[in-house]
Amino acid sequence: MAGSGRETVSGRAVSLTFRADGVNGLANGGRLVADQKSSPPDPFTAWRDWLSQAERQLNSFFNDMMGSEQYTRSMGQFNNFTMNMQKSMNEAIARHFSSLNLPTSQDIAMLTHRLAAIEDRLAAIERETGDVIAANMVNHREAGAATPRPPRTRKAPTAKAGE
Repeated sequence: MAGSGRETVSGRAVSLTFRADGVNGLANGGRLVADQKSSPPDPFTAWRDWLSQAERQLNSFFNDMMGSEQYTRSMGQFNNFTMNMQKSMNEAIARHFSSLNLPTSQDIAMLTHRLAAIEDRLAAIERETGDVIAANMVNHREAGAATPRPPRTRKAPTAKAGE
C-alpha cells in the first residue's frame, strides 16, 4: 500500500509520501517522509490574517446591530435604569452618612465652593492692602530724610567678671 499527497501544515506546503508494508499500514513498519518544497513563512501570518478577518466580521456585526432602532431603545432604557440606580444609591448613602453624622459629597462640594469664594475675597483684600502698603513705602522713602529717628541710647548688658 503506497500513497502520496500534498498537504499544508502550519502555513507550509509539504509533500508527503507514505509507504506501508503489511495490512496495518503505519503500525507495521510504515514509513512517513516529508519533503519541504518552500521557504518557511512568517509563523504569525495565519494569526494576523485570522485576527483581521475576525475584527472585520465583528465590526460589521456590531455596526449593523447598533444601527437598529431596537438597540437605540434598549440603550435608552439602560441609561434610564443606571441614572435611577445612581440616584437611589446617592440618596441611600446620604441618609447613612447623616445618621453617622458624616458629611456627604454634596456637603463637601458646598464647603469647597464656599472656601473658594473666601480665598477669592482674601486675595482681593491682599491686593488692596499691598497697594496701600506700597503707597506708604513710597511716601515713607520720600519723607525718610525729613523724619528723624530717635537715638539709640540703650547699651547691651555687660558680663560680670565673676561669672
